[in-house]
Order: sequence, then C-alpha cells, then structure tokens
Amino acid sequence: MSFPRTMSPWGWKLLLAVGLGAVVLWVLHAYQTTALWDEGEGPVSSGTVSGQVGEPVFTEMRGDRLLKSLAAREFVLNRRSMLAFQSRMAWEARFRDVRLYLYRYTIDPETSQTPLTHEVGGMLKGVMPGGKGQIEKGSPWSRVTRVILEPVYLEVLLDQVPVLKLQAASADVGKDTGRIHFHHVRLENPVANQRIFSESVYWSDESRSFEIPGVYQAESPKGRATARALRVEMDFSLAAMP
Repeated sequence: MSFPRTMSPWGWKLLLAVGLGAVVLWVLHAYQTTALWDEGEGPVSSGTVSGQVGEPVFTEMRGDRLLKSLAAREFVLNRRSMLAFQSRMAWEARFRDVRLYLYRYTIDPETSQTPLTHEVGGMLKGVMPGGKGQIEKGSPWSRVTRVILEPVYLEVLLDQVPVLKLQAASADVGKDTGRIHFHHVRLENPVANQRIFSESVYWSDESRSFEIPGVYQAESPKGRATARALRVEMDFSLAAMP
C-alpha cells in the first residue's frame, strides 16, 4: 500500500481551518472567566488605567469594632493579553504594596464566618472609583477577571491580638475558583513563635484554611522540619492534608 507524498490543496485548507478553529476555541476558553464584579454592559475603554490610592484605602466597622482594612500604594488596570492580542472583554487589576487586616472577636463569632475570598474581594471592590463598590457601566472595572496583589501582607487579629501573619511576594485572587494563590510565602504565628515557609500556598473557601499541597519548611522553638501537604487555619491550627 502506498500513500501520496503531497497533500491536495483542499487538504491543506482543511488542516488550516482546523488549526485556526482550535486556536479560537482556546482563546475563548481562556477568557470565559467570570468577572470578579459582574456589573455593567457596553463598550470598554482602551489603554491603561492607573492611580494612587490613599491610606487606609478601605475600612469596615460594626458599631465601634473594626472588622477589616486594606491599604495599597497604587493600582494599575490593564487589558489582558493572549498571544499577540489584547482582549477588550478581560482586564487585569494589579494592586501594589498591599496590606490587609482582618479582625475577629470571640464575642462576635460572625466576624469569622465570611470566606477570605469574599473578604478580600469586598475590600478591593470598595476601593474602586465611586467607592462602596459602585462600578460604572462599561468601565474596565466591570470586566476585571484577574486581580494580582504584589507584594501582599495579611494579618489576622483575634481580640486585637495578632494570631496569624502572612507575607507573600504576590497573590492571584480568583472569585470563580474560591481560591487565592499566594507565591513565595511566609506564615507566622507570633503567639507561639512558629513560622512556615513555602513557595506556593492556597487559600481555599471550601476548607476555610490555607493549603500547602507541596513542600514546606516549619520553624519553632523546638527546631526545624521539612514536610509536605499541610493545612493552616486562621487561628494557626495545623492539620495534615488528606
């Protein structure tokens, strides 16, 4: 049995059409991401949006108790790129030098019930132009599908006492995944003088904890250890991942 050495013109056209179709489907799949804030319809402006943000950027109170606060040096809003193209439907927000503080109270258990992605998303939404989460229709803010914090510092306080501190070179916030991915991370329990280091840490709304699926290094007054697969809760309770 023999096969032709060259492909017919129709064969090349069919191969090219299949290849282009695959590229188009890949691009569409990449941008079929739920916007972090589903507000507004209409055209999206082009270019880059940037600005300075005050300090503190966002605070939330309940009565005379502080619940959360966020501070950042600046933000930049860019259209997301795919290959050599820029999407008109997907934008990326970058907040620089971010500091997040979450306050928990034993007399108010509800303060610890909101998932971290909602806490962070709510604070970021509160710093947008217009304040209080008001998003102008057709603005780039209404098309944000990815938020990056770089670097980021997170502190959790129970009755005004820090129980968990997190420092990371950067973090990716995803509303549709219910996760926050922290990169190059240091977790600390200042009460017990415990520290955990890992290249990659995830916050999971499902488990309500920080998850380290890979390798981590732990330090305490008792010594140092290297292990894998750990969960760290907001009060720094530790448990092995299944």
